[in-house]
Amino acid sequence: MNKVFRVELSGGNGCYCELELPAAPYELLDALERLQMPMDGKPDWDILEYNDFPYLHIHLTDECDLFQLNALADRLARLDERQKAAFEGLFQVEVSKKYGPIQISTIIDLAYSTDCCHVLSEVQNDSQLGRFYAENGFMPELDAIPDSVFQMLDFEMLGRKARMDEGGVFTSHGYVTQDSDLEQVYDTLDLRLRRPDYAVLMELTNGEHNVSLPLPASHLMIDNKLKSIGAEAWQNIRFRCLDCAAPALKDLVDEAVSITHVNRLAQHLARLGPEELTKYKAILIAEDPSDINEASRLAGQLDEYMVEPDVRTMPEVAENELRIILGDEAAELLLPHVTLWRYGEALLQKYGSTVTEYGLVERRDGQVMAEQPQRGGMEMM
Repeated sequence: MNKVFRVELSGGNGCYCELELPAAPYELLDALERLQMPMDGKPDWDILEYNDFPYLHIHLTDECDLFQLNALADRLARLDERQKAAFEGLFQVEVSKKYGPIQISTIIDLAYSTDCCHVLSEVQNDSQLGRFYAENGFMPELDAIPDSVFQMLDFEMLGRKARMDEGGVFTSHGYVTQDSDLEQVYDTLDLRLRRPDYAVLMELTNGEHNVSLPLPASHLMIDNKLKSIGAEAWQNIRFRCLDCAAPALKDLVDEAVSITHVNRLAQHLARLGPEELTKYKAILIAEDPSDINEASRLAGQLDEYMVEPDVRTMPEVAENELRIILGDEAAELLLPHVTLWRYGEALLQKYGSTVTEYGLVERRDGQVMAEQPQRGGMEMM
Protein backbone atom coordinates (compact mmCIF):
# COMPACT_ATOMS: atom_id res chain seq x y z
CA MET A 1 0.00 0.00 0.00
CA ASN A 2 1.35 3.43 -0.94
CA LYS A 3 2.36 5.74 1.89
CA VAL A 4 0.37 8.98 2.09
CA PHE A 5 1.99 11.00 4.89
CA ARG A 6 5.38 10.99 6.60
CA VAL A 7 5.04 12.34 10.11
CA GLU A 8 7.29 13.20 13.02
CA LEU A 9 5.84 12.15 16.37
CA SER A 10 6.65 13.55 19.79
CA GLY A 11 5.81 11.98 23.14
CA GLY A 12 6.02 15.19 25.10
CA ASN A 13 8.93 13.79 27.15
CA GLY A 14 11.71 14.66 24.73
CA CYS A 15 11.33 11.47 22.67
CA TYR A 16 10.45 11.59 19.00
CA CYS A 17 10.34 9.31 15.99
CA GLU A 18 9.23 9.31 12.36
CA LEU A 19 6.43 7.17 10.96
CA GLU A 20 4.91 6.70 7.52
CA LEU A 21 1.11 6.56 7.27
CA PRO A 22 -0.96 4.55 6.82
CA ALA A 23 0.70 2.45 9.49
CA ALA A 24 -0.30 -1.11 10.45
CA PRO A 25 -1.30 -1.84 14.08
CA TYR A 26 2.13 -3.12 15.16
CA GLU A 27 3.79 -0.10 13.52
CA LEU A 28 1.59 2.22 15.59
CA LEU A 29 2.29 0.23 18.76
CA ASP A 30 6.00 0.30 18.00
CA ALA A 31 5.97 4.07 17.51
CA LEU A 32 4.24 4.57 20.86
CA GLU A 33 6.79 2.29 22.51
CA ARG A 34 9.67 4.29 21.02
CA LEU A 35 8.00 7.42 22.38
CA GLN A 36 7.65 5.71 25.79
CA MET A 37 3.88 6.20 25.69
CA PRO A 38 1.04 3.80 26.60
CA MET A 39 -1.17 2.13 23.99
CA ASP A 40 -3.86 4.79 24.42
CA GLY A 41 -1.33 7.64 24.21
CA LYS A 42 -1.94 10.56 21.86
CA PRO A 43 1.43 11.83 20.60
CA ASP A 44 1.87 15.22 19.01
CA TRP A 45 2.57 15.05 15.28
CA ASP A 46 3.90 17.15 12.45
CA ILE A 47 3.47 16.13 8.81
CA LEU A 48 6.77 16.23 6.96
CA GLU A 49 5.48 14.97 3.57
CA TYR A 50 1.98 15.06 2.05
CA ASN A 51 2.88 13.29 -1.22
CA ASP A 52 -0.23 13.39 -3.48
CA PHE A 53 -2.34 15.51 -1.11
CA PRO A 54 -0.51 18.82 -0.45
CA TYR A 55 -3.79 20.76 -0.45
CA LEU A 56 -4.66 19.19 2.92
CA HIS A 57 -1.83 21.15 4.54
CA ILE A 58 -3.71 23.84 6.44
CA HIS A 59 -6.71 21.63 7.25
CA LEU A 60 -5.03 18.86 9.24
CA THR A 61 -4.64 20.56 12.61
CA ASP A 62 -3.75 19.60 16.18
CA GLU A 63 -7.42 18.76 16.82
CA CYS A 64 -6.82 15.62 14.76
CA ASP A 65 -5.08 12.80 16.64
CA LEU A 66 -2.68 10.22 15.20
CA PHE A 67 -5.32 7.49 14.89
CA GLN A 68 -7.74 9.75 12.99
CA LEU A 69 -4.88 10.81 10.72
CA ASN A 70 -3.95 7.17 10.13
CA ALA A 71 -7.56 6.29 9.29
CA LEU A 72 -7.61 9.07 6.68
CA ALA A 73 -4.26 7.94 5.26
CA ASP A 74 -5.49 4.35 5.05
CA ARG A 75 -8.46 5.42 2.93
CA LEU A 76 -6.46 7.81 0.73
CA ALA A 77 -3.87 5.10 0.04
CA ARG A 78 -6.58 2.96 -1.55
CA LEU A 79 -7.81 5.59 -4.03
CA ASP A 80 -7.15 5.16 -7.74
CA GLU A 81 -6.53 8.15 -10.03
CA ARG A 82 -10.24 8.74 -10.72
CA GLN A 83 -11.04 8.59 -7.03
CA LYS A 84 -8.20 10.99 -6.20
CA ALA A 85 -9.75 13.47 -8.63
CA ALA A 86 -13.17 12.98 -7.03
CA PHE A 87 -11.77 13.49 -3.53
CA GLU A 88 -9.93 16.65 -4.55
CA GLY A 89 -13.10 17.99 -6.16
CA LEU A 90 -15.28 17.23 -3.14
CA PHE A 91 -12.67 18.82 -0.91
CA GLN A 92 -12.57 21.99 -3.02
CA VAL A 93 -16.35 22.30 -2.80
CA GLU A 94 -16.26 21.84 0.99
CA VAL A 95 -13.53 24.47 1.35
CA SER A 96 -15.62 26.95 -0.64
CA LYS A 97 -18.49 26.57 1.83
CA LYS A 98 -16.69 27.82 4.93
CA TYR A 99 -13.75 29.77 6.27
CA GLY A 100 -11.11 27.87 8.20
CA PRO A 101 -9.88 24.27 8.43
CA ILE A 102 -12.19 21.37 7.56
CA GLN A 103 -12.76 18.91 10.41
CA ILE A 104 -11.05 15.54 10.14
CA SER A 105 -14.41 13.73 10.38
CA THR A 106 -15.62 15.59 7.28
CA ILE A 107 -12.38 14.93 5.38
CA ILE A 108 -12.69 11.20 6.09
CA ASP A 109 -16.33 11.20 4.91
CA LEU A 110 -15.24 12.95 1.70
CA ALA A 111 -12.53 10.32 1.16
CA TYR A 112 -15.17 7.59 1.34
CA SER A 113 -17.54 9.48 -1.00
CA THR A 114 -15.51 9.36 -4.21
CA ASP A 115 -18.11 7.15 -5.91
CA CYS A 116 -20.63 9.99 -5.50
CA CYS A 117 -18.87 11.94 -8.27
CA HIS A 118 -18.52 12.07 -12.02
CA VAL A 119 -14.99 12.74 -13.27
CA LEU A 120 -13.79 13.94 -16.68
CA SER A 121 -10.05 13.45 -16.40
CA GLU A 122 -9.30 14.96 -19.83
CA VAL A 123 -11.11 18.25 -19.10
CA GLN A 124 -9.01 20.99 -17.47
CA ASN A 125 -10.81 24.28 -18.22
CA ASP A 126 -14.14 25.82 -19.24
CA SER A 127 -13.35 25.77 -22.95
CA GLN A 128 -12.58 22.03 -22.91
CA LEU A 129 -15.67 21.39 -20.78
CA GLY A 130 -17.94 23.32 -23.16
CA ARG A 131 -16.58 21.50 -26.20
CA PHE A 132 -16.84 18.09 -24.49
CA TYR A 133 -20.47 18.67 -23.50
CA ALA A 134 -21.40 20.04 -26.93
CA GLU A 135 -19.74 17.18 -28.83
CA ASN A 136 -21.10 14.39 -26.64
CA GLY A 137 -24.82 15.21 -26.54
CA PHE A 138 -24.95 16.93 -23.13
CA MET A 139 -26.39 20.04 -24.81
CA PRO A 140 -29.19 18.70 -27.06
CA GLU A 141 -30.15 22.20 -28.19
CA LEU A 142 -26.91 22.28 -30.19
CA ASP A 143 -27.40 18.96 -31.99
CA ALA A 144 -29.02 20.51 -35.08
CA ILE A 145 -26.38 23.20 -35.57
CA PRO A 146 -24.31 22.75 -38.79
CA ASP A 147 -20.63 21.95 -38.35
CA SER A 148 -19.61 25.27 -39.86
CA VAL A 149 -21.57 27.11 -37.17
CA PHE A 150 -20.65 24.65 -34.40
CA GLN A 151 -16.97 25.58 -34.68
CA MET A 152 -17.87 29.24 -34.10
CA LEU A 153 -19.49 28.59 -30.69
CA ASP A 154 -18.04 30.16 -27.56
CA PHE A 155 -17.13 26.90 -25.84
CA GLU A 156 -15.58 28.72 -22.89
CA MET A 157 -18.87 30.48 -22.17
CA LEU A 158 -20.82 27.25 -22.59
CA GLY A 159 -18.45 25.40 -20.25
CA ARG A 160 -18.53 28.14 -17.62
CA LYS A 161 -22.33 28.14 -17.60
CA ALA A 162 -22.45 24.34 -17.31
CA ARG A 163 -19.91 24.38 -14.48
CA MET A 164 -21.82 27.05 -12.56
CA ASP A 165 -25.14 25.22 -13.04
CA GLU A 166 -23.66 21.88 -11.88
CA GLY A 167 -21.47 23.23 -9.10
CA GLY A 168 -18.51 21.45 -10.67
CA VAL A 169 -14.82 22.18 -10.06
CA PHE A 170 -11.53 21.73 -11.86
CA THR A 171 -8.86 19.73 -10.06
CA SER A 172 -5.31 18.68 -10.85
CA HIS A 173 -6.86 15.42 -12.10
CA GLY A 174 -9.71 16.82 -14.21
CA TYR A 175 -13.29 18.11 -13.90
CA VAL A 176 -15.45 16.83 -11.04
CA THR A 177 -19.17 17.06 -10.31
CA GLN A 178 -21.05 15.52 -7.41
CA ASP A 179 -24.06 13.48 -8.53
CA SER A 180 -25.30 11.87 -5.28
CA ASP A 181 -25.29 12.38 -1.50
CA LEU A 182 -22.05 12.01 0.44
CA GLU A 183 -21.34 8.89 2.49
CA GLN A 184 -21.46 9.25 6.28
CA VAL A 185 -18.70 6.87 7.38
CA TYR A 186 -16.69 8.53 10.14
CA ASP A 187 -19.12 7.74 12.98
CA THR A 188 -19.00 4.03 12.09
CA LEU A 189 -15.19 3.74 12.28
CA ASP A 190 -13.52 2.08 15.26
CA LEU A 191 -10.27 3.99 15.73
CA ARG A 192 -9.15 2.22 18.91
CA LEU A 193 -5.68 0.68 18.74
CA ARG A 194 -5.57 -3.00 19.66
CA ARG A 195 -2.78 -5.54 19.78
CA PRO A 196 -3.35 -7.91 16.80
CA ASP A 197 -3.96 -11.63 17.31
CA TYR A 198 -1.24 -12.48 14.78
CA ALA A 199 2.54 -12.13 15.04
CA VAL A 200 3.08 -11.63 11.30
CA LEU A 201 0.49 -10.72 8.67
CA MET A 202 1.35 -11.75 5.13
CA GLU A 203 -0.26 -11.06 1.77
CA LEU A 204 -0.18 -13.82 -0.85
CA THR A 205 -0.77 -13.08 -4.53
CA ASN A 206 -0.71 -15.00 -7.79
CA GLY A 207 -0.77 -11.77 -9.79
CA GLU A 208 -4.56 -11.71 -10.08
CA HIS A 209 -5.89 -12.54 -6.63
CA ASN A 210 -4.67 -11.57 -3.15
CA VAL A 211 -5.33 -13.14 0.23
CA SER A 212 -4.06 -12.28 3.72
CA LEU A 213 -2.39 -14.92 5.86
CA PRO A 214 -2.01 -14.37 9.63
CA LEU A 215 0.92 -16.23 11.16
CA PRO A 216 1.74 -18.39 13.01
CA ALA A 217 -0.61 -20.86 11.37
CA SER A 218 -0.91 -24.60 10.87
CA HIS A 219 0.37 -26.20 7.68
CA LEU A 220 -3.24 -27.01 6.77
CA MET A 221 -4.33 -23.38 7.08
CA ILE A 222 -1.35 -22.21 5.04
CA ASP A 223 -2.10 -24.74 2.30
CA ASN A 224 -5.79 -23.72 2.28
CA LYS A 225 -4.80 -20.07 1.82
CA LEU A 226 -2.64 -21.11 -1.12
CA LYS A 227 -5.53 -22.99 -2.70
CA SER A 228 -7.94 -20.09 -2.11
CA ILE A 229 -6.16 -18.03 -4.77
CA GLY A 230 -5.99 -20.93 -7.20
CA ALA A 231 -2.29 -21.66 -6.81
CA GLU A 232 -1.00 -25.21 -6.80
CA ALA A 233 2.53 -24.56 -5.54
CA TRP A 234 4.42 -21.85 -3.66
CA GLN A 235 6.63 -21.32 -6.69
CA ASN A 236 3.60 -19.77 -8.41
CA ILE A 237 2.90 -17.05 -5.82
CA ARG A 238 4.58 -14.03 -4.30
CA PHE A 239 4.24 -12.91 -0.71
CA ARG A 240 4.98 -9.78 1.27
CA CYS A 241 4.75 -8.67 4.89
CA LEU A 242 1.86 -6.35 5.76
CA ASP A 243 2.55 -6.17 9.49
CA CYS A 244 4.94 -7.68 12.02
CA ALA A 245 5.24 -7.62 15.81
CA ALA A 246 8.82 -6.42 15.25
CA PRO A 247 8.43 -3.92 12.37
CA ALA A 248 12.19 -3.82 11.76
CA LEU A 249 11.89 -7.37 10.39
CA LYS A 250 9.50 -6.55 7.54
CA ASP A 251 12.23 -6.29 4.90
CA LEU A 252 13.81 -9.58 5.99
CA VAL A 253 10.40 -11.25 5.87
CA ASP A 254 9.86 -9.94 2.34
CA GLU A 255 13.24 -11.40 1.33
CA ALA A 256 12.52 -14.83 2.85
CA VAL A 257 12.76 -17.73 0.40
CA SER A 258 10.13 -19.85 2.14
CA ILE A 259 6.84 -19.22 3.94
CA THR A 260 7.96 -21.96 6.33
CA HIS A 261 10.81 -19.75 7.51
CA VAL A 262 8.36 -16.88 8.06
CA ASN A 263 6.00 -19.13 10.00
CA ARG A 264 8.87 -20.30 12.21
CA LEU A 265 9.76 -16.68 12.99
CA ALA A 266 6.09 -15.92 13.74
CA GLN A 267 6.02 -18.82 16.20
CA HIS A 268 8.98 -17.31 18.06
CA LEU A 269 7.36 -13.87 18.12
CA ALA A 270 4.02 -15.25 19.33
CA ARG A 271 5.72 -16.71 22.42
CA LEU A 272 7.22 -13.38 23.50
CA GLY A 273 5.51 -11.34 26.20
CA PRO A 274 5.47 -7.50 25.92
CA GLU A 275 8.74 -7.01 27.83
CA GLU A 276 10.46 -9.83 25.93
CA LEU A 277 9.30 -8.35 22.63
CA THR A 278 10.81 -4.98 23.55
CA LYS A 279 14.06 -6.74 24.48
CA TYR A 280 14.03 -8.63 21.18
CA LYS A 281 13.49 -5.47 19.15
CA ALA A 282 16.45 -3.86 20.91
CA ILE A 283 18.61 -6.91 20.15
CA LEU A 284 17.58 -6.80 16.48
CA ILE A 285 18.87 -3.24 16.19
CA ALA A 286 22.09 -4.15 18.00
CA GLU A 287 22.86 -7.36 16.09
CA ASP A 288 21.38 -6.39 12.69
CA PRO A 289 20.60 -9.93 11.43
CA SER A 290 21.25 -10.53 7.74
CA ASP A 291 18.35 -12.92 7.09
CA ILE A 292 15.17 -14.30 8.61
CA ASN A 293 16.84 -17.45 9.91
CA GLU A 294 19.33 -15.41 11.91
CA ALA A 295 16.45 -13.30 13.23
CA SER A 296 14.68 -16.48 14.36
CA ARG A 297 17.84 -17.68 16.08
CA LEU A 298 18.13 -14.41 18.02
CA ALA A 299 14.55 -14.80 19.23
CA GLY A 300 15.60 -17.97 21.00
CA GLN A 301 18.69 -16.41 22.62
CA LEU A 302 17.24 -13.52 24.61
CA ASP A 303 18.84 -14.79 27.84
CA GLU A 304 22.26 -14.10 26.36
CA TYR A 305 21.59 -10.35 26.39
CA MET A 306 20.87 -7.61 28.92
CA VAL A 307 18.64 -4.70 27.96
CA GLU A 308 18.04 -1.57 30.04
CA PRO A 309 14.86 -0.09 28.51
CA ASP A 310 15.17 3.23 30.38
CA VAL A 311 18.57 4.00 28.82
CA ARG A 312 18.00 5.09 25.22
CA THR A 313 20.45 7.92 24.49
CA MET A 314 24.18 8.54 24.82
CA PRO A 315 23.70 11.04 27.68
CA GLU A 316 21.48 8.53 29.47
CA VAL A 317 24.21 5.87 29.11
CA ALA A 318 26.68 8.25 30.73
CA GLU A 319 24.30 9.36 33.49
CA ASN A 320 23.35 5.78 34.32
CA GLU A 321 27.01 4.79 34.69
CA LEU A 322 27.82 7.77 36.88
CA ARG A 323 24.92 7.03 39.22
CA ILE A 324 26.07 3.41 39.54
CA ILE A 325 29.69 4.42 40.30
CA LEU A 326 29.14 7.51 42.44
CA GLY A 327 25.63 7.25 43.77
CA ASP A 328 22.80 9.69 43.03
CA GLU A 329 23.96 12.58 45.21
CA ALA A 330 27.51 12.74 43.89
CA ALA A 331 26.35 12.14 40.32
CA GLU A 332 24.00 15.12 40.53
CA LEU A 333 26.97 17.35 41.42
CA LEU A 334 29.11 16.02 38.59
CA LEU A 335 26.59 15.75 35.75
CA PRO A 336 26.54 19.46 34.75
CA HIS A 337 30.32 19.36 34.24
CA VAL A 338 30.60 16.24 32.06
CA THR A 339 30.30 16.00 28.27
CA LEU A 340 27.71 13.27 28.55
CA TRP A 341 27.49 12.41 24.87
CA ARG A 342 31.19 11.67 24.47
CA TYR A 343 31.35 9.84 27.77
CA GLY A 344 28.40 7.72 26.68
CA GLU A 345 30.15 6.86 23.41
CA ALA A 346 33.29 5.87 25.29
CA LEU A 347 31.28 3.58 27.56
CA LEU A 348 29.65 1.85 24.60
CA GLN A 349 33.07 1.30 23.06
CA LYS A 350 34.48 -0.07 26.32
CA TYR A 351 31.67 -2.52 27.04
CA GLY A 352 30.76 -3.44 23.45
CA SER A 353 27.23 -2.17 24.03
CA THR A 354 24.67 -0.57 21.72
CA VAL A 355 22.08 2.07 22.53
CA THR A 356 18.79 1.72 20.67
CA GLU A 357 15.34 3.25 20.65
CA TYR A 358 14.26 0.38 22.91
CA GLY A 359 17.08 0.57 25.43
CA LEU A 360 20.74 -0.17 26.07
CA VAL A 361 21.83 -3.64 24.85
CA GLU A 362 24.79 -5.68 26.11
CA ARG A 363 25.82 -9.29 25.70
CA ARG A 364 26.20 -11.13 28.99
CA ASP A 365 29.46 -12.67 27.77
CA GLY A 366 30.89 -9.23 26.95
CA GLN A 367 31.33 -9.92 23.24
CA VAL A 368 31.03 -6.99 20.87
CA MET A 369 27.84 -6.96 18.80
CA ALA A 370 27.28 -5.44 15.37
CA GLU A 371 29.01 -2.11 14.75
CA GLN A 372 27.56 0.44 17.16
CA PRO A 373 25.84 3.46 15.58
CA GLN A 374 27.54 6.75 16.36
CA ARG A 375 24.22 8.50 16.92
CA GLY A 376 22.00 5.64 18.03
CA GLY A 377 18.81 5.87 20.06
CA MET A 378 16.62 8.91 20.63
CA GLU A 379 17.95 12.30 21.44
CA MET A 380 16.49 14.12 24.40
CA MET A 381 15.31 17.48 23.15
